[in-house]
Amino acid sequence: MKIEKDLWIKLINAGVQAPSGDNSQPWKFLVKDDVLRIFSLPERDNPAYNLDQKGSLVAIGALIENIALSASALGYLIETKLFPDQNNENAIADLYFSVTSCKKDELVEFINSRCTNRKPYSKDTLKEEDVSELFSSVKNFSGSEFKLVQDSKEIELLAKAASVNERVVLENYLLHKYFFSHVCWTDQEEAKKRSGLYLKTLEFDKPTNFFFHLFKNWYIMNLFNRLGFARLVAATNAKIYSHSAAIGLISLKADTKESYIEAGRELQRIWLAAEKCGLSFQMITGVLYFMHRIRASKVANFFTKKHCENIVAANSVILSIFKVKDVTPVLMFRVGYGGRPSGNSSRLSPEIIFM
Repeated sequence: MKIEKDLWIKLINAGVQAPSGDNSQPWKFLVKDDVLRIFSLPERDNPAYNLDQKGSLVAIGALIENIALSASALGYLIETKLFPDQNNENAIADLYFSVTSCKKDELVEFINSRCTNRKPYSKDTLKEEDVSELFSSVKNFSGSEFKLVQDSKEIELLAKAASVNERVVLENYLLHKYFFSHVCWTDQEEAKKRSGLYLKTLEFDKPTNFFFHLFKNWYIMNLFNRLGFARLVAATNAKIYSHSAAIGLISLKADTKESYIEAGRELQRIWLAAEKCGLSFQMITGVLYFMHRIRASKVANFFTKKHCENIVAANSVILSIFKVKDVTPVLMFRVGYGGRPSGNSSRLSPEIIFM
């Protein structure tokens, strides 16, 4: 079977519409003998969230799902071989394609419109058919567990737990530096870089936008932190997060590299199903990745003792509310009816090597 170059480019361009931490896009591609090899670029991802490439693996899982969906629409089925080169830990997957007569998956129609929406959502209860759509989208996954919380009081507690991420980021020099260095401040910068956090997607009002520009200076940020500003930001974000119809959690039954890729595929399908239902969606998972560092005793310069205590406490709240046991929570997100975002982040042209 011969796949033409134009078709490879089409499939890969669909793949890279996948979400990644801070829109880091930690991937590149090699096409050889009708096999697509996907490599990770872990240096692109935020090191605080990317312990053992966990963040990059989730992103690549979502990318693989996009390619699988796009292939189905073109009459192909993919077979995935994970970690095909033992001598290169950044070789994540080989994708093999075969002709199929299977019906295309309708979620493919929503790949290009899927996006992050950081606005407050309506607290209206999710429609039963929308909840059913979310769960049906991942019914074939066995290595992970998907749960959804819709009780308003529990949502408020989860929102507060998730907002610990913002406090830690704004109170830590390294995390603050990384975060602000990845913000695209103008339309022109966003169009040029095509990666990182586009300012418009952060949904700030004018006063907040002014202070946000001011606080990219660490010394000013640190001064205001002494007055409790980071805690105020966290409280404000918690209020926004609580304006949701539901908060979801994906947990892994085994803490393996393969399972993080599966979690990424599951996340992408849930997100596309939400888009199909007209639901807004935002990842609020940072505190869970911080917890992975604490469990691995790889705190380094990222967290103070107080931060560790806050992260552990937030993680305990999440475990308690979702009633998860003997699994590893990895991805938390909020959904609701929130309209469209004010802006969308662009994508880099994918790096593809044809052999």
